[in-house]
Amino acid sequence: MERRFLQSKTFLRIFLVLVLSLVSACSKPSEGEFFQVAQGTTGETASRKLVFTISNGAANAIASYSESGKFLDLLADTSSSGLLMRGLAPFDSLHVLMANDGQDGLNLLSLEDGSVSSFVASSLFTGNIYNVVRDEERSRYYVIETNNIEAFNFNGLRLGNPYIPTTLGACVISGPRSLTMTKSGYLAVANYTNNDITVYDVSGASPTCVNSYTGYGNDRPTAIVGHSDGFLYIGFTTNDRIDRLAEDGSGIPTTITNDLAYVNNPTALLEMPDGSLLIASDGIDGISRIDTSGNPVEGGIFIKDALTGLVTQMSFLETE
Repeated sequence: MERRFLQSKTFLRIFLVLVLSLVSACSKPSEGEFFQVAQGTTGETASRKLVFTISNGAANAIASYSESGKFLDLLADTSSSGLLMRGLAPFDSLHVLMANDGQDGLNLLSLEDGSVSSFVASSLFTGNIYNVVRDEERSRYYVIETNNIEAFNFNGLRLGNPYIPTTLGACVISGPRSLTMTKSGYLAVANYTNNDITVYDVSGASPTCVNSYTGYGNDRPTAIVGHSDGFLYIGFTTNDRIDRLAEDGSGIPTTITNDLAYVNNPTALLEMPDGSLLIASDGIDGISRIDTSGNPVEGGIFIKDALTGLVTQMSFLETE
C-alpha cells in the first residue's frame, strides 16, 4: 500500500482548513506589505522568500516565509476553488507559477493582490499534474503530467507532444512525483512507481535519455533536488532517508541520513542559499534542515507549524 504522500488524517485536514481561514482573515497584508520584511539572520536577503505549496485535497494553499523560517504571508488559499496546488516555480518579481491538478493547468498567482489567472489550460494537459521546475537557460518550464513531462516556454506555448514521453531510450517514467534541474543543466525525475531516477539532456533540439538509475528496488523516491555541488539529493518514503547520487544518475548512491527525527516520509527538497538542504516530511509535519553530510543545522527543525504538514514543493522567490 502506498504510504501517505498527499493525504492526511481527517483531523489534520479539518484543523488545517480552520487555521488557513484564520490566518487569511487575521494576517492579510496591507498594500505593499509583502515586500516589507525585516532582516533576519546574517546574510539573509529581504527580497528572497521561501514559498511552498500545501495540498491534500481538502486544504490547498501557498505560504511564504523568510529565509530564516519566519512566517510572512498566506499567499493563496485555493481550497474552495478546486485548484489542487501540487507545484510552484518562480515566474517574475510579481508572480508565482502554480501547477494544479484540480482544474489541470498552470496558473499565475499575483504577489500584489493574491489574484489567480490562467497561464496554461489545454485539452492536451489534463493528466495527473505534480511538480513544475523552471529552466532559466532555455526559458521554459517542465511539468509532471501522469507518466510524461510536458514543457512550456515563458509565453505558455507547449513544446513537444509531449516534451518527454513515458519511454525515451533507456529512461522510463512511471509515477513521477518530483523533478529538478541539475548544475550541468540536466533534467532529473524521481519516479515513485518504478523507483527509477531518470536523467535527461534537454540542451538540444529534442531531449535525450542520459541515464536511468534502476537500483532502488521498492524504495519509492518521492523528492529530488539538483544541488550546486553537482549531486542529486533524493528523499524516499519507504525507508525514510536521503541519498546522494551523481547528477547524471551514474555510479552508486550514498545515504547521508536516515534519522527519523528529520526525515520521515519526505515530500519535497530544496537547497538553501548556504548549500544546506530543506526537507519537508509528512511524517513529522514539518520542514527540517541538514547539511549535505546529513548533519542537522541549527537544531534540525527549520519550520513546524500548521502549514508544514502537507508540503508538495518548495522554492525561493526573488522579489523587488
